[in-house]
Amino acid sequence: MTETRITSKKKTDTLLDNINSQFLLDSLNSGIIIFDQNQIVISWNDWVEKHSGITADHAMGKRFAQLFPDLVGHRIHEAIESNIRHGLPAIVSNTLNFAPFPFYVGPDFNQPLKQNIYITNLKSSASESPPNSNYCLVNIVDVTAACLREESLEKNVLERKQAESALIEARRLAEEASNAKTQFLTNISHELRTPMNGILGMTELLRGMHLDKESADYVETLYSSSHALLTLLNDLLDFNKIETGTFSLVEDSFNLYQLASECLRLLSFKSKQKGLKVEQNIAPECPSYLLGDVGRLRQILINLLDNAIKFTEKGKINLTIDLLDENETSCFLNFTIHDTGIGITSDELPHIFDSFRQIDGGTTRQYSGTGLGLAISKQLTEMMHGELIVDSCVGKGSTFSFMLPLQKDVKATIEYNEINQNIKPLSGHILLVENEIANQKVASAMLTRLGLTVDIAGTGEEAIIKSAMFSYDIILMDLGLPDIDGIHVTWLIKARQDIEGGDTPIIALTACVTEEDRNNCFDAGMCDFISKPVSLHELQKTLAMWL
Repeated sequence: MTETRITSKKKTDTLLDNINSQFLLDSLNSGIIIFDQNQIVISWNDWVEKHSGITADHAMGKRFAQLFPDLVGHRIHEAIESNIRHGLPAIVSNTLNFAPFPFYVGPDFNQPLKQNIYITNLKSSASESPPNSNYCLVNIVDVTAACLREESLEKNVLERKQAESALIEARRLAEEASNAKTQFLTNISHELRTPMNGILGMTELLRGMHLDKESADYVETLYSSSHALLTLLNDLLDFNKIETGTFSLVEDSFNLYQLASECLRLLSFKSKQKGLKVEQNIAPECPSYLLGDVGRLRQILINLLDNAIKFTEKGKINLTIDLLDENETSCFLNFTIHDTGIGITSDELPHIFDSFRQIDGGTTRQYSGTGLGLAISKQLTEMMHGELIVDSCVGKGSTFSFMLPLQKDVKATIEYNEINQNIKPLSGHILLVENEIANQKVASAMLTRLGLTVDIAGTGEEAIIKSAMFSYDIILMDLGLPDIDGIHVTWLIKARQDIEGGDTPIIALTACVTEEDRNNCFDAGMCDFISKPVSLHELQKTLAMWL
């Protein structure tokens, strides 16, 4: 150790002690350089040594100008001088045009490190020599990854705008051929519905007769095929009504949460056949009771969910509803359906909402369909003053989302709140097993309002430990835990209770709402099932049965 470094170290022993020694500085995931009042380096942590290529032994005792001669007179040098002389803090951002410290990242140590630099003044204690000296602490934070993300985001925005421009042009070309198509659809749709009425009616009568197994199978095939054809005819009629301007919307009151659950329930058989997991996530701040054409909103959701199931062979489907904005009488909701299916190529993406068009000719043979579902969904969304968009990546899946302005059903909401105000309080000790922080807050607040004491377990392992250590009246169990799924956690808790005694009721509280999910919960030993999102009234009613 050189004489200069020894002298510098003696001067700063107290300062380094105040920030938990050089060891603490070396453990930080950012750069720390400390200059004394003469701009001499008295601290140079491991992070700076790693990214500058300059060892601490070489840097200690050197002046700023000796280490960074090219930076003398630049913004960073001026900020350090001002901090030492006047105690003024400073932030030097990499987004400005200045000469940053020559630090580097990357496997070959050749990529400039983008940095934000925070300059703070430190004063020595009065017992030091010289007393009340100014020290300048320079903290360098690596923002390379953040800058790259911003660049990537700008690129994605540009690509999306280009795709939207191409879609507008494609729509213009499609409109040129729509007039001839309209007359044909008007005639053919009505002509086909007349014989379809007879086919479906007679098939219904056959299903009610006592048939042998082979004949019953034939009738069921005929029945399902007839309904598939009827769906096609309904799509054709809807499309024709929209094209001719004779389509109208009907406003009615509906429950948003019930609508979402109903859509998933209607498609649960298809998803179960393919082994797909279907989940719904509705933001807790979304209003429950709304006014709008619930039949057409259901049609849009089922079309998008059905497509997601059709083009997904493995993985899961997510239905997410978020609140974008609201006032006393209305709100703006965003509906998102995400799948892990085959995806859509960039060439096909601009045409995905074109009428009578699927991804390609081969797809029609493999997956069936006319390509009307998405076209109708987009037109219905626009009629409801919304917008349907799609984002997709081949081999990774697609995300369809649409935003809708909806009126709140204030009367229904008031009636619902009056019911909730009359909810009777409960007493008991509840273990809430939930890993999502937002869901923990919502469920915990509801349980507390009901008069219950709540413990929270964020993982399956924590739930197993707490259930063994404490006595609970009820355990509310989520299924999608990060370490052990809720089914196996329930099985392990019940296995221990069978040996040690006890039979704590375990109730599923989950966004997994298929019939298979319910059966798995009951098979594992759960006694009841609550689907998310849950209302306070429903939660009180279910818990009261087991307390």
